[in-house]
Amino acid sequence: MAGHVFVSYSRGDSDYVADLVGRLRARGLTVWTDQGVRVGTRWVREIERQIIDCAAFVPVMSERSNDANWVDREIDLAEEQKKPIAPLLLSGRPFFRLRHLQYEDVRARNTPSEEFIAGLQAMIDEGRQVPLYRGTARWPPPVRQKPNGALTDTRNTPRKGSPRNGKPRVQPGWVGPALGIAMFLAFFVTTFLTMRALDGRSDQPDVGVALGSCVYKQGDGTLVAVKCASDGAQRVTQIAQAGRFCDDPEDIQHIFSAADRSSICVRSGE
Repeated sequence: MAGHVFVSYSRGDSDYVADLVGRLRARGLTVWTDQGVRVGTRWVREIERQIIDCAAFVPVMSERSNDANWVDREIDLAEEQKKPIAPLLLSGRPFFRLRHLQYEDVRARNTPSEEFIAGLQAMIDEGRQVPLYRGTARWPPPVRQKPNGALTDTRNTPRKGSPRNGKPRVQPGWVGPALGIAMFLAFFVTTFLTMRALDGRSDQPDVGVALGSCVYKQGDGTLVAVKCASDGAQRVTQIAQAGRFCDDPEDIQHIFSAADRSSICVRSGE
């Protein structure tokens, strides 16, 4: 299904995603989701193939998908394959790793606007990341007409209380890309330091847990066994063998740095 839109989401948001898919298909777009694909080895490979073959990637950002391990992996692959990404914000806050991208706020559970769909179509047509809002975007403001018939470009009209004695503050065109690069570097450095810290703890014994018991992730990234009634406790649902993912894509997986160590799959809020 080359040339399609891949929608990445948490199963807890399935109702909204069904409406979203209907809206996109009604506008002539080909859409793929994992609904109807049985979980297992074939399911994992099918998701990988569909992301590699897609023309655009639409992550539905929500509080649920922010905790979904599989959504994070899907975004990893989409970024690795340099796919155009058009995020939607359904609840919570925008994902930190995607804050450099334009997104549409659908927290009122509304389907995407015509502007969003037009931007998504442009990404498909051009095969690259482009602004979601072009032509009919809300910015820059429209040109207004003075009473004497002269035209005034409201972009250069000072606003009351604006900085520098009423003069508008104009940001250079490089500010947006520079901020995006800075955020990416910060994310990269944080990830590198975290992995270094984990490597330093690789010779420590595994957390003494069993299926059904609970753990808590401390500020330094280490796991400790706690009572399940404790605040922030996560229940252990699976002890995955080294090199394997959690069977349930909604689980959060804590992977240790040593290649031969089992990882721990947990579920929050239970």
